[in-house]
Amino acid sequence: RHRSDAVHSMDARAFALVRAARAPSEHMKRAARLAKPRAPLHSTSQLCFGKLAPSERWYPQRLADLDGIASCLNAGTELESDHPGFQDKHYRQRRCEIVQRALQFRAGQRLPHIEYHPVEQQTWQTVYDELRSLHEQHAAREFLDSFALLEQKGIYTRSKIPQLHQVSQYLERSTGFS
Repeated sequence: RHRSDAVHSMDARAFALVRAARAPSEHMKRAARLAKPRAPLHSTSQLCFGKLAPSERWYPQRLADLDGIASCLNAGTELESDHPGFQDKHYRQRRCEIVQRALQFRAGQRLPHIEYHPVEQQTWQTVYDELRSLHEQHAAREFLDSFALLEQKGIYTRSKIPQLHQVSQYLERSTGFS
């Protein structure tokens, strides 16, 4: 069975996060206990989002706390053998490039701009068209209204993959939430 090194040896960033947390001693001890898996895990996400009692759960106190747990919040570079892109060397390489950019991001920095390749843009167009047709049948009115605004602003279009920094800037301006 597939086991990544990140699961069996706790990522150094997670330990740095635990050390950096300015929490009461009891919380620090609890976080240290949680950093040591009790049983073999099949994915890093189980370590972060496994079924824990409410008293064992850790929640970030500041935005920068999220920098240390990036490996728990993304799919990473490893693929399971049943993933459609598992055998595709170019897909795996490109996925690695994008994941590395995401892992380098830290709170307060500008979100990275990704230059997507023409084949990625073509895939986006296919996905966009298919999902757009399903939205009308299945999406809530609130989603449809919000999506229409994103299209009007040119953030979501069929011709280009949206950049996270553009979506984030729009949401900050329109909602005040940052």
